[in-house]
Amino acid sequence: MAVLDLDGTLINERSIIILSKHLEVENRVIEILNLNIDERQKSEMIASLLRGVEVSELNDIFKGIIDGG
Repeated sequence: MAVLDLDGTLINERSIIILSKHLEVENRVIEILNLNIDERQKSEMIASLLRGVEVSELNDIFKGIIDGG
């Protein structure tokens, strides 16, 4: 699955924040984003939070975002 992150273009909020709200890991994602580490490490940590989430669930969430939900 490929996701294009167009924060500020298609949506006003960061897409990972919207996604994390749906997956109930928003607080942890915000903590990670605020860490004083390089972006690659942040991405890896956030990706680990998404491990095990079904692609169909991600598709449903992104469809809701695109449809304005």
